[in-house]
Amino acid sequence: MKNIQQKVLEESVCKTQNLITTSLSFKEDLINYFQNYDKKNIVEVGCAYGYSTMVLSTLFKNVFTINDNFPTQQGDNTIFIEKKVNNNEYYDEVEVDIKSDTGHDFSNITYIRQDSYGERGWADIIQDIDVSFVDCVHTYSSVGSDIENSLNLGVKTIIFDDYGLFPDVKKCVDDYIEYGALKVEKYIGLEKGVYNFQKGQQREFLDYEGVICSVV
Repeated sequence: MKNIQQKVLEESVCKTQNLITTSLSFKEDLINYFQNYDKKNIVEVGCAYGYSTMVLSTLFKNVFTINDNFPTQQGDNTIFIEKKVNNNEYYDEVEVDIKSDTGHDFSNITYIRQDSYGERGWADIIQDIDVSFVDCVHTYSSVGSDIENSLNLGVKTIIFDDYGLFPDVKKCVDDYIEYGALKVEKYIGLEKGVYNFQKGQQREFLDYEGVICSVV
């Protein structure tokens, strides 16, 4: 792990602190798995507050991240800094920075505000993508849509968050594996079990938090 990535982890928030991000172990597993992907591009489908995006920025050449809200609409928890908005026909391209003391240059992030499930599909500026990170709407049909859009881009690898937390996510991914479209490369993040979250809440993971799959 590079020094900058260790600093990013130290600034990150864990899933047990905020359920809509990934755990620190998930982020660390991403760092270890994708150490040699600095010449490749990734699309992140659903970015929430930006903590996983911050990690991805240190691993990939370019990060395209899709969200249905502008960064400024994400509330006080967001670490995105909205700099400039370029309006397009069915999406908005947002130039962003990240609130961070690491000294890393986050200018390789392109924030795209759009409906990931609109009739026009994902923004046409999302090109030459090697990896997709699916962490958006956690229904069976939505995950299936994200997989199909990823396959249409020609990605070689797909990362799934909340695989063990949301049954629909697990079911959809498992079905694609059974059909022979995807192959499990590594399970990542929190292991199967019950975990304590904020305000005394407990959530049960029926399997690993996440999984990395290759496209067959």
